[in-house]
Amino acid sequence: MADALDLGNLVTMGQLLEFEVAFPGEQPLTLEQYLAGGNKGLILNAAAFFLGFKSYKSEFSDPARFLEMFFREENNDIANQIYKNIQEIQKTGNQIGIINAYSSLRLFEYFFSRPEVPETQTQVEFERNLFKAYVVLNSDFIKKQEVAFSSVKDIDEELKIPMMMFCMEYPVSDKSNYDIRQIWTTQMIKAIYLFQFLESHERTQPLLQAFLAYFNLHHLARLFKEFDTSNNSSN
Repeated sequence: MADALDLGNLVTMGQLLEFEVAFPGEQPLTLEQYLAGGNKGLILNAAAFFLGFKSYKSEFSDPARFLEMFFREENNDIANQIYKNIQEIQKTGNQIGIINAYSSLRLFEYFFSRPEVPETQTQVEFERNLFKAYVVLNSDFIKKQEVAFSSVKDIDEELKIPMMMFCMEYPVSDKSNYDIRQIWTTQMIKAIYLFQFLESHERTQPLLQAFLAYFNLHHLARLFKEFDTSNNSSN
């Protein structure tokens, strides 16, 4: 098991829940083995739900809250045991996180590569196996991040820690450190500049017209133009 690692927020130190912590002494299977015979729609819903978690200050950052949400009553025993194992780690001062962008994206990717197969797992079984599959992905992510340790071994001591954190975070920083409000704002600004560009150049206007026609937006374009004209005349 790796030492404490950054979960995505450069201020908060902690470690992801790995299979070895959640299920000590149990030999992990592969992602494919855990999800074989499970409900494909449930995999998609879970992956999409996890990807919707806020990158910080999520209510499900608390393992107890997440486990309570994830497991049904029939799986209370396994949920309680997992939480006890998490508490043992947290006694050392390390905070445990369960959900991360890498594992959620891997689960989402698996959904689209998975062929249609008959459902052979009960919902109760699949719930347990889906959780095990997710923490297997966490373990895989940790192993990839551990490469950062060896990559900075010959760097000056003063730079070793910040460079190690940089190497660990660089591949996933844009996925784990974000503010959805800022992303929405920047995408809106980019869209405005794009449409202004398409409208102001004769060669690109057919593209704009085709876009408006395809989405049936000509009426909106006229409204915006009228608003813009009246606004300019009042100024």
